[in-house]
Amino acid sequence: MRNLPDIPVVVATSEHPENMPLADYCMKRGVAVVRGSEEDVASRFLAVLDTFPFDRFVRVNGDSPLLDTALIERALQIHAQDGADLVTNIFPRTFPRGQSVEVVSSKTFRKACGVMESAEEKEHVTFHFYLFAHAYRITNFTCEHDWSTIHLAVDTQKELDRVTAILARMIRPHWTYSLKEIIDILASLQSEYGSCLT
Repeated sequence: MRNLPDIPVVVATSEHPENMPLADYCMKRGVAVVRGSEEDVASRFLAVLDTFPFDRFVRVNGDSPLLDTALIERALQIHAQDGADLVTNIFPRTFPRGQSVEVVSSKTFRKACGVMESAEEKEHVTFHFYLFAHAYRITNFTCEHDWSTIHLAVDTQKELDRVTAILARMIRPHWTYSLKEIIDILASLQSEYGSCLT
């Protein structure tokens, strides 16, 4: 990451056998791994906090390989300044999918887990905060451009092909690229991949 301090990285994956290669890969490289329920992802995060007593944590999803690390820096700075329960850039969304960042107060998260009821709340970890936004201090930061229709996350083969094409155009490590640089590369692929910017 460009300017981030040395902060611990923990991969919270499921106990499902198909995720064993990911766990092995991380452990061989000294990256902490905590495994838990396939469906109750919130409980996985609690298990992380039980093992690593962080005061706050950054939630980054595995489907976001092109995440601009400057957004993590920005979210951490905001959280340090205002001490919100949740700092986010998706409420409302102005950044592309695949550029989502959340910084969550661990104390608040523990309390929230105690009142999560639906499967959706438990699966999507922070969905509860947005569902009951009136009960929490949420700070949202926005993009100077509304790029909310651009899709940089990877959930389908088509999206993987798109990200692979973007990576092939890069001449530096991908984590050193800003969002604007990534958007520019995506725009250059417009003719090849059709409607890339949606």
